[in-house]
Amino acid sequence: MAHHTEFGSNSVPRRAAAVPLTLRVVVAFAAVLQTACGPSDEADASSAPPQCAASHLGGAVNAAKAGDVCTSVLHLAEGGPRYSVSCGPATTVTQASAEALFTEPNYGPPYWGLAQDALPEAYVFFHDPADFGGVGVVSAQSGMLVARVKTMWLSSTSVADPPPNNWSTPAACRSSAALPTAKGLRLRGGQIPIVDPLEPGAVDEALKQLSNTPLADELAQRASVNVVLILDNEAAGRMVVIESTPLDP
Repeated sequence: MAHHTEFGSNSVPRRAAAVPLTLRVVVAFAAVLQTACGPSDEADASSAPPQCAASHLGGAVNAAKAGDVCTSVLHLAEGGPRYSVSCGPATTVTQASAEALFTEPNYGPPYWGLAQDALPEAYVFFHDPADFGGVGVVSAQSGMLVARVKTMWLSSTSVADPPPNNWSTPAACRSSAALPTAKGLRLRGGQIPIVDPLEPGAVDEALKQLSNTPLADELAQRASVNVVLILDNEAAGRMVVIESTPLDP
């Protein structure tokens, strides 16, 4: 049967039924949402870093001796995240022996105060820069100066210890290492050093940044992570300090 078009009495072709206005608005709004939001699950999956593997790990922990304690410090500052790993034998550490590591005038005790709340995890010395200041961290297990950041007038920041060439940019990967409960401290106070608990949101943010690096996985190759200390200072930036138990052979 041949196809034909029906005409009414006035010979005007019949039009298809109009789509209701409400339905057209709903469809248009859904299209806008799809464009703005996109397939979030797929986007999140594609942007997530890979699981940490042996190729992401540095060699400092593997090179250390059995029984050594390794401390990794992730420094989160304006220039991007940098990290350093220090390993050494466990020893007896006192406040006096920790203070003796600071020999540069104005950049250490007694000019800096001791953050008592950081103990027993670490000896943390700090001073906000009215002129010279910074943050220094000494392992309470190995007695090593694992991080020292110098600041001046809240505008100049430099890593002094370990030497700058010992700091590296961490690989981007998802950590699977188990961590103990983190302790977060805010270091402030100008001429009178003050230590406050770090806000839970800031602790979570720091842990998220740590979880996208292989630092904990590197320690977990040969030990457990038994210290997670988060230090926040307006001038020096944020440091995440993690430390191992004595290394297995």
